[in-house]
Amino acid sequence: MAAAIQQKWEIEPSDLPDFCAKPTLVLGCGNTLFGDDGFGCAVIDYVEAHHPIPDTVCLLDVGTGVRKLLFTLCLSPVRPKRLIILDAIDAGRTPGEVFEIDPAEIPVVKLDDFSLHQLPTSNLLRELQETCGVTVRVLACQTGPLPDEISEGLSEPVSKAVPRAAEWLVRQQFSQRNKEVLVANQQSSRMESFRAFIKTAEEGAAIPTVAEDDLRRLHEFCIEMSKHYCGKDGVVSLDAMARVCNPDANLPAVWLRHIELRSLWRHGLLDQWQNGATLDDSVFRVAATIAISGLHLDKDSFFQELQFRS
Repeated sequence: MAAAIQQKWEIEPSDLPDFCAKPTLVLGCGNTLFGDDGFGCAVIDYVEAHHPIPDTVCLLDVGTGVRKLLFTLCLSPVRPKRLIILDAIDAGRTPGEVFEIDPAEIPVVKLDDFSLHQLPTSNLLRELQETCGVTVRVLACQTGPLPDEISEGLSEPVSKAVPRAAEWLVRQQFSQRNKEVLVANQQSSRMESFRAFIKTAEEGAAIPTVAEDDLRRLHEFCIEMSKHYCGKDGVVSLDAMARVCNPDANLPAVWLRHIELRSLWRHGLLDQWQNGATLDDSVFRVAATIAISGLHLDKDSFFQELQFRS
């Protein structure tokens, strides 16, 4: 009989809903029809729109239906390892303040959302944590005054808190796999942007100006790299460029202007403006701002402008 019962409860992982099968479950709670109470749902929407979701994470906007889902988890033979609740509460703090609380600290007025109707004092979150072995974390946002009648939309302080809560979720709870996917996406995006830029440059497009500090840092980086890696003078990856330059730098434009500058430097054409391996500020200023159309700068125009600014 025991064997039959055990066999009855053997469930294939593919048969389980994601909110049971995945290691991390994130639930956005609240009523979007009553102002700031829709905070948790808004965070779920924001994360889905701005961040890649790892395969190990299940995100759900459960609205006001969290109780039924938690009850299902309590009865399920398979549960997530981590449960994160996103919700808005009134804890007497500054509206829009985001903070973490223990499930036991959920205000009485909110406790019914996480309890059984028949047993209003039973907290399903505590049941999952203490009896079922699920790690439960609650990220809360302090609401402003809630409307007495239907009124959609978050107040300004709570709306501004949504990206902060999403950042906390991604930083604290998403797996290393999510970070790897994010980095891979950034690298792919940089490469696609770089290829498109070179194609337009080959067709004679104007090259945007760049910050002279980005050119200077990239030049100095290449000099240091050439000291350690023979034959690598001026050869730098896009990832290295991204680390060296400002976050908002136009990397393809910096690269092209840098290549032209390094060509002049390697051929000794900048000796007049050089002290050791250090180039005068005017060199970087002109190289960063002089008009360039296509893949190469006009040397005569460059030196004419450099003489004028020196």
